[in-house]
Amino acid sequence: MKKIRCKVCHSRFTPQKEAMYLSTEKVGTLSALTTPSRIYECFDCPKCGCQIAANIRMTPVKPLDEEDSDG
Repeated sequence: MKKIRCKVCHSRFTPQKEAMYLSTEKVGTLSALTTPSRIYECFDCPKCGCQIAANIRMTPVKPLDEEDSDG
């Protein structure tokens, strides 16, 4: 598995699936109406404890039903 580098203390560590958690980005009141908040996969640095956002998590999209696509 690929190692992650902390941007604060520059230590490298292998992310563990059990240590991953999701966090969301706060958005302003007006932009919340038009854009969804971003969800990040995060890990905490084992050396300094800083939060590391490793990946942006995309919102799953439900496939269209056959009835909806017929018009």
